[in-house]
Amino acid sequence: MNIISENQKSIYSFINKFCNQYRDIFTKKTFKMFFWIVISIISFDKIHSIRFIWNNFISKHMESSLNSVYYFFSYSKFSLENIMKRTVTLLLEIIPQELENEKIFLIVDDTLQEKFGDKFAGHNTFFDIHTMLDVITAAI
Repeated sequence: MNIISENQKSIYSFINKFCNQYRDIFTKKTFKMFFWIVISIISFDKIHSIRFIWNNFISKHMESSLNSVYYFFSYSKFSLENIMKRTVTLLLEIIPQELENEKIFLIVDDTLQEKFGDKFAGHNTFFDIHTMLDVITAAI
């Protein structure tokens, strides 16, 4: 018997409500995968790989294969541009009205895992957003 606490139901409902704002960007099948990927990313401190989130989370909640997750990222026809636009729209909607005329810096950090060395794309121009935030905070 699967017992889910009221708190877990509340968290699931919140994430579901949030993800539903992206529903029209995906097909029914790809939206389901998007939903479980979002929940799995939120659930871990570090994401080692797609296989990691599959083995430790998604496979326990979806009846599908690891290849279906890889397929989602490689061949699904959703628009990354539409996801980015929707995300920015949602972020702008939560800015309090009293800050409407203030300068607001929107910083998006899409890093799921720390990067080390020089064997990844853009390593020469990689900019550590966390360091920048520390510098800005210290300057204030």
